[in-house]
Amino acid sequence: SPGPPLSLLMASRHAPPVQRVPSRKKFKTFKAKKLQFTMARKEFAAYQFLCRQAEAKEWFESALGDDLGGDFWTGIRDGTVLCRLANRIKKDSVPQKIHEGEAAKNPFRAMENILFFLQAAYSLGVPKGA
Repeated sequence: SPGPPLSLLMASRHAPPVQRVPSRKKFKTFKAKKLQFTMARKEFAAYQFLCRQAEAKEWFESALGDDLGGDFWTGIRDGTVLCRLANRIKKDSVPQKIHEGEAAKNPFRAMENILFFLQAAYSLGVPKGA
């Protein structure tokens, strides 16, 4: 036997519900709203990053007692600000000569500065891997 007719299956309460396909206009509206939400989220993330950056700069300036000006990220990247901070926390915790200025632009010297800072941090009790 071929089974019940199709019309009987469609009228049955056990038939799967028919899913409506959203119209093209609704889809475009949804896509536009999703894009707006994504852009707003990215803008908010950028705003939060800038706020945290300003807070970090203020903290470093207050800890060092010096105005870092516009070279904050350069000083972080080449390790000079980090070494100065370590020496400020504990005098001569970075006993080596810190490479500053043009010497710090050399990537090997910058890595050496960062290594000096890490050694100072370990000597101050910061656990490795923290």
